[in-house]
Amino acid sequence: LSFSLLLLAPLFWVIDHSFLLCGVQLGCLFGGAALLHRAARRHGLPHAMAAALLFFLVGYRFTQNVQVHAFHGVSLYFLLLPWLYYCLCFRKPWAVLPWLIILGLREDAALVTLPLLLYVAVRDRWKGGYVLAGLALLYSACAVFVLYPWINGASLAESRHREMSTVLGDGMQAAEWLRSRQPGLVLVALPLLALAGRRLPLALLPCATALIQALFSGWRNQFVLETHYSAAVMAGLATGLLEAAARAHADDRAAGRAPGWMI
Repeated sequence: LSFSLLLLAPLFWVIDHSFLLCGVQLGCLFGGAALLHRAARRHGLPHAMAAALLFFLVGYRFTQNVQVHAFHGVSLYFLLLPWLYYCLCFRKPWAVLPWLIILGLREDAALVTLPLLLYVAVRDRWKGGYVLAGLALLYSACAVFVLYPWINGASLAESRHREMSTVLGDGMQAAEWLRSRQPGLVLVALPLLALAGRRLPLALLPCATALIQALFSGWRNQFVLETHYSAAVMAGLATGLLEAAARAHADDRAAGRAPGWMI
């Protein structure tokens, strides 16, 4: 249910070429990177830390997997999740706009926004975050159980159930299940090695639902985060690293310590 892709249609009046979508995909990445850099500077992070976070987002393998693959609507996560984060931090009334566009990316895209919305709602005591999170859950349920079957003539819930039955019902042991997902987990864990222990959950929080969805999929490309399946995880992980760095920097300033490189 990729309703948000309709927003790209007018671009073909300007450049009527299939490679336009390659440009859109790349533009989303650099647009999201610019928003994260702006957020980092507004948080007061040093230039070097902001540059390191952007280098990670743009250059990491998971990001490049998406860029070299054929265009997919989820590549818009690279723009929309940083945009949502920026609005939630600095311009809350505008957060509805990227949130709405994310909802239209996929029938289950609303779930990707939940950790970030709930975190900001708790952090800032912002009731609007709880409202948006509740509406996201409501739309996702409606999209999966009503809109998708109505439009496509097939039940998404049944197909996902068959997919999971194939994975879990063939006698696969826990060790084997974990081993098959190890490549993706290792590459997600590597950027977190620089984090202090108590900030590790914060860095993982924005990508939590996207990562869970990927790991419990029955498609190999999805659970090892190949092709386009890593877009939501990478955008959320970069956002989480930025928030963890910002909180660490604020703690250092409050304690009168010089900010360090390590988050």
